Amino acid sequence: MHCTKSIEQQEGSVAEASTAAILLAAGQSVRFGKEHKIATAVRGKALGHYAAKRLAAIPFAARFVVTSNSTLQWPHFQALINNRPEDGIARSIALGIAAAHKRGVEAALIALADMPFVPIVHFQRLLAQYKGTGTLVASGVDGSRMPPALFGAEWFEMLQQLNGDQGARSLISRATLVVARPEDLVDIDSPADLERSMKHFDW
Repeated sequence: MHCTKSIEQQEGSVAEASTAAILLAAGQSVRFGKEHKIATAVRGKALGHYAAKRLAAIPFAARFVVTSNSTLQWPHFQALINNRPEDGIARSIALGIAAAHKRGVEAALIALADMPFVPIVHFQRLLAQYKGTGTLVASGVDGSRMPPALFGAEWFEMLQQLNGDQGARSLISRATLVVARPEDLVDIDSPADLERSMKHFDW
C-alpha cells in the first residue's frame, strides 16, 4: 500500500537537507569541578555523545561540533576547536555559524552537548517549523525559550556578532516556540545534576 508522508514529515526532510547541525561542547564547566564535563563517562559513553548520537541519526547537510577538548572523538561530526572558551558561548556559536555559512546551508540547528535527553523527535519538530531563511524557532517549557534552536541563514550575521556568555538568548526571545517536556530539556551543569539524572540515561 502506498503511504503518503505527512506535511510535517515532508517539510522536515527538506529542512534537514539544507540545515547544518551545530553542537556546542566547549564550555568551561566551572560548576562541574576539575573534570571536563562533556567528556565525563556516563554508562560507558562520554556525556556529550548522547546528544551527538541523536543528531547523527538525522540526515543534516552538515554536522559540526565546537569543542575545546581536542582528544575526544566525535563520529559523524566535523570538530571545530574553540581555543578561547573563556570568551563565552558566543565565540562557539560564531565558530559554528561561520562553518555552516561556508558550507552554504540555509539554516542551522544549534544544540548543547550538556543537554543529553533531547529526543530525535523534538529535533524533527524544530526542523518541521522551517519556513525559509528567516526562520527563528526555539524549544521551550512553560513559555520559556531555550536551545535547541533553529536559525535561518538571515540570522547568521547577527549570530556571529554575539558577545559573552548570554549566547543567542536575545534572539530566541522572539522565536516561534516548540514545546518540549521539562525532562527532555534538562542540562547537566554540576555533579549533582548528573546524579539526579542518572536514571534517564538509557543508551
